[in-house]
Amino acid sequence: MQLNYVVLYVDNLQKSFEFYSELGFELTAEQHGEGPKHYSFPVGNVIFEIYLAKNNAVSHMRLGIEVDINVNGWDGSLRFSGLRK
Repeated sequence: MQLNYVVLYVDNLQKSFEFYSELGFELTAEQHGEGPKHYSFPVGNVIFEIYLAKNNAVSHMRLGIEVDINVNGWDGSLRFSGLRK
């Protein structure tokens, strides 16, 4: 058995797009038929999809994703994306 994909429901699709893009993930805009527009990106062998939550049904989960960031050269730019305070 292997994990194939994870769907995250968020309250702000654009800010989530910016956050994951700033981490270095390459997000792809998608829409399947008449379904909702969303983004997807691979993390290893797993596909993550980000959808706008309906009726404020936001995902409440903790994710551990390892990214390559030069911490010594990090300027704190994630704080300015509006997702971190």
